[in-house]
Amino acid sequence: MEVEEAFPLVGQMGPFQVWLCVLLAALLQLYVASEAILIALVGATPPYHWDLERISANWSHSNQSVSEEERAFGKWLLTANGSEVHKHVHFSSSFTSIASEWFLIGSTSYKISAASSFFFSGVFVGVITFGQLSDRFGRKKVYLIGFALDILFALANGFSPSYEFFAVSRFLVGVMNGGMSLVAFVLLNECVGTAYWALAGSIGGLFFAVGIAQYALLGYLIRSWRMLAVVVNLEGTVVFLLSLFVPESPRWLYSQGRLSEAEEALFLIAKRNRKPKCTFFLTLPSERTHKEAGSILDLFRHKILLGRTLVMMFIWYLHCIWVWF
Repeated sequence: MEVEEAFPLVGQMGPFQVWLCVLLAALLQLYVASEAILIALVGATPPYHWDLERISANWSHSNQSVSEEERAFGKWLLTANGSEVHKHVHFSSSFTSIASEWFLIGSTSYKISAASSFFFSGVFVGVITFGQLSDRFGRKKVYLIGFALDILFALANGFSPSYEFFAVSRFLVGVMNGGMSLVAFVLLNECVGTAYWALAGSIGGLFFAVGIAQYALLGYLIRSWRMLAVVVNLEGTVVFLLSLFVPESPRWLYSQGRLSEAEEALFLIAKRNRKPKCTFFLTLPSERTHKEAGSILDLFRHKILLGRTLVMMFIWYLHCIWVWF
């Protein structure tokens, strides 16, 4: 019996797979979304004022049109050293951020956007490398290691002693966050029947949007950017601990020729789906003579895959323009 023939016996979307959807498509995406847009609140600039004698004193920063006083203040920022900025610029105490922590205003305000770019550069690296790693070492192992490092780097992010440390840790968080969430998506779909792949994927997208709303609420309640970063990671820690009990992908084990382990994973799914005890033996396809190694280049070698890849790249390009800009 091949692995696809075993899924109707153990259950294609039973109680256990529903729980996996809750864990890997719902709860995990709440955390992933919060990390993805962390800079939106952590990098927000609180209102501030300055006390320079030659420029109108106590003119508060706002989103109104630029005035002569603000232009003069901007020119002063270009020549002022760090100690002068700390002495004459005062931020409101309504909330804190990396802008108020390291005075990222004026000519240094670009560093806030740069930190966001570092994160998404890391995501780009992560989704490319983690797919290859999970094909070689297994879905669960790569997912858990990536998740653990994601939480570790994100916590370090919240305790950053300098902007440079913050920027580097944001890149590392991006690598782990993008990589492990991709592997989690594959792991989930390889534990459910093929008829439910679209449903499992849609749940993840839905709860990513919910995660953005959740993060906005957290930002409203927690006004310290360091505390906000730590609280976001508490949610990730809970999801990580629950993920320790997720089985390895039976489809990946089957593709590696590890038939006995694939059978154990399927029997575990059957047991947690409250299915009657079933007995079967997996066998490899008769026409399979050797283990085929996949490569990212395969996406561009075959016409059908190439067409679908280009369509998906165009769709994601439009999606990113609409959502992130």
